[in-house]
Amino acid sequence: MPDETPTSPPEEQDPVVSSSMSVAYLVASVLLILSLFWALYNEVYGLRPWKEYQKRFVKAYTAYLKKLKPRERDAEAAVRNSEAYQQLDRAYKAAENGALPRVKELDHQAALIDARSAALTDIFQTARSEVAAKIYEIEHSSGGSKKSNQKDLEEIEKGPFEVELPRLDDSGKTDRLSFTFDQLTAEFDRLKELKTQITGQRLDVLKEATDLRHKRDQYLDDQMVGLTEQQVNSLLNKMQNFTVEIKQINVSQYGIVDRCESCHVGIREPVMLKASDMGGEEAFTSHPDKELLKIHDPDRFGCSPCHGGNGRATTSVEKGHGRYEHWLWPLYAKKDTEAGCVQCHASDLLLQGANTLNYGREMFWERGCNGCHRYEGYDREPEQLITAHQNIRSLEQEKKDDQKRVLELNQEADNAPTNDEARALLAKAEATRQGVSLIDAKMEQLDMESKNLLREEKKFGPNLKDIRLKLRKEWIPIWLEKPSAFRPTTKMPDFRLDD
Repeated sequence: MPDETPTSPPEEQDPVVSSSMSVAYLVASVLLILSLFWALYNEVYGLRPWKEYQKRFVKAYTAYLKKLKPRERDAEAAVRNSEAYQQLDRAYKAAENGALPRVKELDHQAALIDARSAALTDIFQTARSEVAAKIYEIEHSSGGSKKSNQKDLEEIEKGPFEVELPRLDDSGKTDRLSFTFDQLTAEFDRLKELKTQITGQRLDVLKEATDLRHKRDQYLDDQMVGLTEQQVNSLLNKMQNFTVEIKQINVSQYGIVDRCESCHVGIREPVMLKASDMGGEEAFTSHPDKELLKIHDPDRFGCSPCHGGNGRATTSVEKGHGRYEHWLWPLYAKKDTEAGCVQCHASDLLLQGANTLNYGREMFWERGCNGCHRYEGYDREPEQLITAHQNIRSLEQEKKDDQKRVLELNQEADNAPTNDEARALLAKAEATRQGVSLIDAKMEQLDMESKNLLREEKKFGPNLKDIRLKLRKEWIPIWLEKPSAFRPTTKMPDFRLDD
């Protein structure tokens, strides 16, 4: 018979057992390591390029200050050696030397007062704390407890408080004195008053010398074009202690958060920095108009309200300057910086320091653009219309009150006890009625003015507010050159403007 032993079914292939996973593990490990390196790079540099900017600024600025220091030292020495400065310096020193004996005398008196005050201070503070504690207990107690605390307070105030105080003379002796709390307080206040008087006398004695020193230092500041050696040293010391961090301006009143100075670190430095001074780095230059910063303090106004851009972004230049598709207010180009002034000065027809803007406003007015287009600062009709309507409502209320008063006066005249009183009341009623007629005339005049303003308020052209968000700036000159060439049916005239 043939062998009928059953055969076992074939074993299933287990991929974990029968094949190696080393390639998959290797690929996953490489990807994990690469992602780790990418995360570290992004953390240290990718998301924080301002760190490298600040380090480069510190290095470039320090090198520039070290080069500047000898030049400023020589310039300062030249001013200090000038005859005018030396004359002021001699006058100051003469006044100071003349006041020196009296100043020493006053300082000696002040030292004696300080020594007596120091000896009195400890016991006075202890006594005052005991009195204050007992007063607190009195205020928070009642009945018999309050009376008991009141007696304790009287006992504390009686003292005696004994203290050994040095005399206010040069004898070097001390006095053993006993005070009540009121006497202790009076002595402490007396010493404070004496010290205040001595300080005032010292200031009076040194006033002439102080004024001359200020005059001398002011002369040095006026003659120095740059900084003094001391100021340069102060800036060098600031760079040595510079902290690499986000430089943020927070104007909570208007919801402004600007971090522009995290990269533009040199904007407010007292030295006028050019790109050539900072190794060609345009980001490290000073603000071109220091006087403008004095009246537009960045800590109060921020940067982006005037210059545009995304003041919060710090991950890239493109995002910080707002020049990407998700930001509507990109940084103004250098030639267009005056456009930022309009954010606050839209109604100012003349703005100091904004010559291009002033010229544009003048053209807008002279060419009659405001006759067809709305633009903030040129449309006074809406405001005048609101005022006219408010005046009309006020006059209507006044008319109602006067009409009511006429009825009341007539009723009082009917009930008057004598004919004279009745005639007087009727005369008042007639005068009030005439006043109502005048109010009607005023209301009619204001109504006509309102209708005229409504006609003037209508504009043919579109509103030009935020026009930069609606149109490409490259297209505007093409349109203004000859509107009829682009759209023959347009109502906008050809202005014959040059390039």
